[in-house]
Amino acid sequence: MQTMNPVLQVGAYDWNPDVVPPAEFQSRLSSLREHMLAGGWSGAAVFGDRPDHGNLSYLTNFTPRLSGALALIPAKGDVRILSFDGGRMIPAGKETTWVDDVRPAKDLAAATHEWIAELGNGARIAAIGFGAMPKGIFDSLATVPGFADADDVTEFLLNLRRRKSPAEAAAIRGAAALLTQAEAKIHACREEGASFTASVLSAETAARRAGAQDIRSLYSPDGGRTFIPVEHPTDAAEGPLAAYLAVRNRGYWVDGFITAGAVGAPAGEAAGRALQAMMDKARDGASISDLRAARNSRLGKMRAHDVVGDGCGSGLGLSLGEHPDLTDGSDLPLRSGDICSLKVGVADDEAGAAIISAVVRITGDGREVLWQPVDRESMAAAGGG
Repeated sequence: MQTMNPVLQVGAYDWNPDVVPPAEFQSRLSSLREHMLAGGWSGAAVFGDRPDHGNLSYLTNFTPRLSGALALIPAKGDVRILSFDGGRMIPAGKETTWVDDVRPAKDLAAATHEWIAELGNGARIAAIGFGAMPKGIFDSLATVPGFADADDVTEFLLNLRRRKSPAEAAAIRGAAALLTQAEAKIHACREEGASFTASVLSAETAARRAGAQDIRSLYSPDGGRTFIPVEHPTDAAEGPLAAYLAVRNRGYWVDGFITAGAVGAPAGEAAGRALQAMMDKARDGASISDLRAARNSRLGKMRAHDVVGDGCGSGLGLSLGEHPDLTDGSDLPLRSGDICSLKVGVADDEAGAAIISAVVRITGDGREVLWQPVDRESMAAAGGG
């Protein structure tokens, strides 16, 4: 889901070695360096920006506050971070990472020339996340030998990020608990007669006060058919409120669709049945086509919601959408360690509109439900329990 990003990352992003220990980062670096060695790369350059810095944070825990950053990782030696946030933000940036060498990227070409020289003649560079790089930064790097013909290995790191460690799973469970609190606030506000926008803003406030680093939201002004950000408070309060909330804890995200008030039957009931079928099917080895078949068996000829389309959701972690990608045409199997946001949407002319979701962790013998709507009226009516 695409939502509005904050202008400034204001949450507590400081690295806590008791939450994600140094050994875990070293294990991630070792996996990357083994891949670099096999491919003949002398170093890897990893870009992350404010809207999505999952690749960068996975390896360094560094969190850009205003702009982006570039991690320079040699096949052997110390990691270096070039921050585009500026000199005054460097001390704050250092608090978010275990990396000792954090520098302002005042002259990017000179700084990367220096690093290439340290790698030696004929250095080959592996690039990660360059597809999200602003044109000005990309053009500057293109003038540097080694960067102009860097090889994209982003897919390798995205696959490496799939299997969540116990520490990562714990952070995501924490985010799920915050999402549950925000959801409860929405229900309480609606029961008191609060408007759609007031309910969503109260949910955001509740999550932040409970310790969320970030929360992003959308709401539907038309009964679940379309979703928009809260740009201006309104008095609209008639009918059920359909909302989307994404909450971040310790760098990790969960998200979910919430309906407060009467659930529209038959759309809500059909979506509830389909989600329950997907959850039952979600386990180690299940393919995306297995999830689609389970969903479609309960939806019949109802039209899919444009917000969800024919997809089944997405992976969750340091990014809101990461591997396994359940929205594309691939048929990769789910694997133990995956954490996914499963989503089902219906927007039928006769049935009405509804989107429902749940967050599950795939385990060796099934799946663990990390979050699902507290108000499961539609699923209960469908026999989902």
